[in-house]
Amino acid sequence: RSAVTCMENTKDIILRKERENFTKSNFLISCKYKSSLLENKLMVISLSRADELKKDPENGILYQQIKVSEIKKELGCNGGSFYSNLANAAESMTSKSIGVFDPENKMFDYMSIIIRAHCEKGIFTIEYNPRIAENIKQNFTSLPKKIMLSFRSVYAFRIYEVLRSKCYYGKKDIKTDNDVFEIPFLLSELKLQIGVVNSNLDKVRDILNKSKNPDYDYAVEASPEKVLEKWSEFKRKALDPSINEINEKTDMEVSYDTERSGRGGKVHKIIFYVKYKAITEAALDGTDTKPELTQEQKDEIVDIVSDLIEEPVKTKDI
Repeated sequence: RSAVTCMENTKDIILRKERENFTKSNFLISCKYKSSLLENKLMVISLSRADELKKDPENGILYQQIKVSEIKKELGCNGGSFYSNLANAAESMTSKSIGVFDPENKMFDYMSIIIRAHCEKGIFTIEYNPRIAENIKQNFTSLPKKIMLSFRSVYAFRIYEVLRSKCYYGKKDIKTDNDVFEIPFLLSELKLQIGVVNSNLDKVRDILNKSKNPDYDYAVEASPEKVLEKWSEFKRKALDPSINEINEKTDMEVSYDTERSGRGGKVHKIIFYVKYKAITEAALDGTDTKPELTQEQKDEIVDIVSDLIEEPVKTKDI
């Protein structure tokens, strides 16, 4: 009996260790979609519990059941509106599809990742498309669960997992110099990748589906939703806060350069530079002492606030 108990305890320790990191298909990471932070974190919790996936013998559907109380505990949520937020996330998760379109060979294949998400008696159940496993069997990225659940910004979440999926030694199309990974992204592609531009909108999807190498600039311009259109807005509200959050709490140190082209010299490409580093528990938990702002950062804050407030305000008051 004591030997059996010891084996069970060892199994529990192994599972907890495995759940500290989880794997996510690079195919899913590279998909362009708009999603909320809660949706992404629910997927983190689900994927970290892959050992709990079950298969319905009647229809072959893969499903997973998680107590809502456990989800709230992992997310650190105590609010009374959590069930409403969970319902909204479930609705959005079940409306997404992934696929391929080859106009030259007149072939396409689309499918939903999650076909049902429902909650009853405090149990949240996710049902996965049984065909999805056939399409994402290879090329996975290992992601640290605690880091992924700590993000406050959905853009930081997506940028981190996208960069991590590309930052490994031996990847042929990524340059490395002194352990620094160089990862270029077209600005328009990045906006689609992290959900600034919604790729599920009809006009955008039509353009993305026209060829294997779509015109991302055209797709972004065609979007009826105009979000963070200007480079200065995107940089200030999405990119820089995301990079700061990634640098503060993850195992990556990220910086970037830009390339300009065309009339007016608009930014059209971002080159990320990524280096791995050690991470402390204090950084992850947000208890690190924050450094003093530099004069350049103070000046930038003054400029931002001055733009937002119509009344004249003295710099020292800002």
